[in-house]
Amino acid sequence: MSDRKIDLVIFTCEGKEHLLPKTFSSLQEKCGYLFSNVILAIDGKVDSSVIDIVKPTIIVQNHKRSGYVKSIINALSLVKSPYFFWLEDDWCFNLNFDLNELAQKLDLDSSLCQVVLGKEELKSDGLTASDKDLYYSKFGFSANPCLCRTAPLFKAFTDLLKLDKNEATKLLGFESYLTDFMVQNRLNNLIKINDAQSYVQHDGYLESTAREFHMINSLDDSTSSIGKEYISGYGQHINISIKNKILMIPKVLVASSYLILKIFSSREVYDYAMRLNIGFKKRFKN
Repeated sequence: MSDRKIDLVIFTCEGKEHLLPKTFSSLQEKCGYLFSNVILAIDGKVDSSVIDIVKPTIIVQNHKRSGYVKSIINALSLVKSPYFFWLEDDWCFNLNFDLNELAQKLDLDSSLCQVVLGKEELKSDGLTASDKDLYYSKFGFSANPCLCRTAPLFKAFTDLLKLDKNEATKLLGFESYLTDFMVQNRLNNLIKINDAQSYVQHDGYLESTAREFHMINSLDDSTSSIGKEYISGYGQHINISIKNKILMIPKVLVASSYLILKIFSSREVYDYAMRLNIGFKKRFKN
């Protein structure tokens, strides 16, 4: 049952849109809310069949990839409801949730700017409880699936557009910027956590896009110096330290050993290994 106006804002981008149908279907199954508007923000060229599946009310698209930050600003300018549900294209919903209940929390506390659905690694240990399954976050702003209050986020991104983009801000992501904005404006957020099973699961790690697309400097190409092809956020003009490279070696060995062991018992791990192998051949064996 939909008691109030809430918009759904979905973000997808070139090369990741194939993940969206599963995400959208999962949301419908576990939420089933009748949204006032469905706004689909697209960064780059995507398969049009995805649009047909989502059937958005409004589409806003950067025909050439311009970055996540620009997509967010484009989409927020079209949100007319006091609240909107923020959804990226690569999530799976594991548990049912009542969007009206989350909205009621925002109704009762004007200092709350979002209620986030907890992902797999989050537990309630050490967090202050607000209500059943709801805890005050200590992690700052989150772009995980969440219900957001429109007004403060619109203001935050309006201010962001005016912020000078230079070498000092080249590694400042919009999540960090919004976390600082929350502190400065005394805003809080809640996380909905079920310790037995996460509310959401992130399925898009392998398709992660370059971190530069998340940086506020992506709004100004003249100051951006991070190569968009690098998902680490360290572009071709930024040297990665020997220490960081050495520390990465045991992490790769542990991950590889885990994949080898689990490949016999998990189809998901097998498919993941297959995608890694294909990616390796395409990128490094030509």
